Order: sequence, then C-alpha cells, then structure tokens
Amino acid sequence: MIEVYLYGKLRRYGHPTNTSRPCVVLVPGRKSGSSITDILSYLRIPSHEVTNVLHNGKPVPNCVGETLSDSDRLGLFSDDVVLTSAS
Repeated sequence: MIEVYLYGKLRRYGHPTNTSRPCVVLVPGRKSGSSITDILSYLRIPSHEVTNVLHNGKPVPNCVGETLSDSDRLGLFSDDVVLTSAS
C-alpha cells in the first residue's frame, strides 16, 4: 500500500466535500515499480496541478522514471503551498 498525502488544492481529490482536513489516501494493490504518474492517474489528478512531489520525504524534481515500492509515501503539493527546507 502506498500512502499519498495531498496538500493545498489537491486535497479535493481525496476529500471532495472537506478540503480543510488533512488528506491521506491509501492506494492499495499497486505493483512494485508503479510510477508517480501511475498514482496521479489512479487518483485522477492532472499532472499540471502538481507543483512539488516528495517521495519518502525527499524532493523529486522530475517524476519521470521515479518508481515506487509497497509502503512508500508520496507528498503531492499544489501551487498554493510553499515548501521550505530547514538549513
């Protein structure tokens, strides 16, 4: 199972009626080797709405070629969320 955390405007894809709540979507039964693009398609999230991605807590600058394994965590962020890093 892959845990997908939706932030900002993307929460509507997990909680269409309550976008003020934190949103975690569990994606069951995905084959090892699925891509981030596969997950976006499964959740029906247009890729142009996703501005930042974290895969197991690490930034993913380009989702192409990024493969996932069971029990991975994805953070998907829209353009209304500002990511900062601790120095």
